[in-house]
Amino acid sequence: MGSKPLFVLFVSTGNAARSQIAQALLNAKGSCRYKARSAGVWPADEIPFSTKAVLENAGHCTEKLHPKSWKDFHEAASYLPVDVIVTLSEDAKFVCDHEWPYD
Repeated sequence: MGSKPLFVLFVSTGNAARSQIAQALLNAKGSCRYKARSAGVWPADEIPFSTKAVLENAGHCTEKLHPKSWKDFHEAASYLPVDVIVTLSEDAKFVCDHEWPYD
C-alpha cells in the first residue's frame, strides 16, 4: 500500500462532459490506485446541467468539478507529472501528441 496512485489525465475538447465523467468514474472506482483529473483544449465556461445531472444521478459529487485547461497540467508537469494521458477527441490527441513533454 506504499505506492503512490497513478495520475491519469483525461483530455477532451471542452472539458465539459466526457472528460469530467471519466474523471468522476475513475476516481470513484479506482480507489487509492488512481488519481484522475480532466482538462480541455478549449475549456468551456461551465459544465452543462445535463452533465452534472448524469453524475449526480449516479451518486457522484459535482460540487468541485469545473472546466480546466490542459495548459495548467502541462505547465505543472515538472513537479506534478502525469502518468497516463487519455485523449477523448481529435483536438486533444493533436495537442497532446505535439505539445506534451514526454520523457
